[in-house]
Amino acid sequence: MLPELRPSGAALLRLRLSVYLPWRHASVILAALLCWIAVSPANANFPFPSPGPSNPYDYQNYMFITNADDPAQFPPSDLGDDIWKYSSKTACQIYSPPDQKFFENCSAEVQGDPNRTQELKWVTGASIDRAWETTTGRPDVVIALHDSGVKWNDVGAMRDLNNKTWLNRGELPVPDWGSPNPYCPNPQDELDCGGSGDSRVRGAAGSPDTDYNANGWIDPEDLIFKFSDGVDQDGNGYKDDFVGWDAYEDDNDPFDEVQYGHGTGEARDSTAEVNNGGDAGVCPNCMVMHIRAGDSFVADVNDFAEGVVYATDNGASVIQSALGTLNNSRFAQEAINYAYRRGVVLIASAADESAGHHNQPSVLEHGVTVNSIGEPQLPSSQPRSYLDFRGCTNYGAYITASVPSNSCSSEATGRTSGMAGLIYSAARNSVAGGAIADYGALDGSGGVAPGRGVSAEEVDQIIATTADDLNFITPVDYTARTGFPTPTERYPASEGWDPFFGYGRVNADRMVRAVAQNKIPPEADITSPRWFATVDPDSGPVQIQGTVAARRAANYSYTVKWGVWSWRDTNAAPTYITTGV
Repeated sequence: MLPELRPSGAALLRLRLSVYLPWRHASVILAALLCWIAVSPANANFPFPSPGPSNPYDYQNYMFITNADDPAQFPPSDLGDDIWKYSSKTACQIYSPPDQKFFENCSAEVQGDPNRTQELKWVTGASIDRAWETTTGRPDVVIALHDSGVKWNDVGAMRDLNNKTWLNRGELPVPDWGSPNPYCPNPQDELDCGGSGDSRVRGAAGSPDTDYNANGWIDPEDLIFKFSDGVDQDGNGYKDDFVGWDAYEDDNDPFDEVQYGHGTGEARDSTAEVNNGGDAGVCPNCMVMHIRAGDSFVADVNDFAEGVVYATDNGASVIQSALGTLNNSRFAQEAINYAYRRGVVLIASAADESAGHHNQPSVLEHGVTVNSIGEPQLPSSQPRSYLDFRGCTNYGAYITASVPSNSCSSEATGRTSGMAGLIYSAARNSVAGGAIADYGALDGSGGVAPGRGVSAEEVDQIIATTADDLNFITPVDYTARTGFPTPTERYPASEGWDPFFGYGRVNADRMVRAVAQNKIPPEADITSPRWFATVDPDSGPVQIQGTVAARRAANYSYTVKWGVWSWRDTNAAPTYITTGV
């Protein structure tokens, strides 16, 4: 719960404040502010689960150990109807009679269905529950959200995000800690010994008179209002960038002024605090850096690009972008390349029109583009599949994988960004435990910063190679069981990659286990011809340029193939299943 500091219905007064205070006074006030931000009242759930008996710096123990023999046990407590998206179980295992959600029964008829393999054995979700047995994230893994900004005045959202907002240690004054945490790895670090263990600035006392934006509780924007002094304390070129940046209006407050809400929802999808009665982020112990790229999910690509450079330079590991931009520019591609070379992965949205058109920035080079699948959207849908292609998601040659979601590609982007956060967290844990080598030590170019664990290309390859393949080529006749007047047709997904589901449904458990077990795939990046380049076959040979690497292997070989598939007539029924979408 957040402290409520004003009566219901009280006016919300928003002012741009620049307050100059002597630092000896500022440190005391900052401690007061940050205690309220970083430490919820007595039942705080961040981090969740608690990493061991008392040492919050033990990031390798940020995990949840489930009882695999008890299908009813599922962490945390606030998943509700969204449980199927996180689950490694079937609907029959998740839901108890008489609420067999989307199934007529859970008898041997369903379990023995000849279509069971094609339906991925009826598993409903992305196996996030099993991934959390390896890691629930680390607070030094930062996801940079590029969207419409954050609604500081949304009490429900801030219950999920208040503790999760990245704070720029270099820009804030030193708080008055009082007694430092005895587990602090560096007691001389005045900026990180406040008692919580994550890499953010923390305080030790609170006061209700520091609600400077008058929204009813203490939040990161209060830091912005209190300590903005027009001085670039950390010398990164951005003055008073305490929580991120507003690239749209070029200021230090990424507040969603038009109350669009899309960016706030995206932050909850990837990084919401869990077990607190709100939403559940896929990487609940990662942090979110707020970059406002527009006043909706439609933005200027150059504002997005500025945010990418900022996030990369300020320690983010993941760029989360559920945007569709009005334009394209060379700056956008160069910004993505800049992040990519430094080990920062872009997770982007395929867009929401059930079409195959291009969406910027997801069709640019060096990104992971995802779309949305999910539970049946009509009661009459047959078969009762959890692999239905969403009506508000896109397909195309650039799709990496499909993600269990309630809605469109935006939610899929948020969920996958959280999974990327889990990958980086597992990698850092594995480096610390000696299970894998740090990519920064393997990379001769020096582009990837030490400590990141894996490269952006490795994250891309992990997401693709661990996905559960969707193959609807071999038909099973459900026509007699369909509830529609006429059969509908499934998208013709084939073995391996296809333009509708990419490499298949994401599997978060397999992602983090690939890292923990040192089964990280090699890298492959074709840089020429570029995506969607027009090539004249009569103009002569086409030169293929790119990079391959297997830095974790003693040796390797590779093969470049072209045109390895044959054409198929997708209209030749009954080649493809004609039941349910």
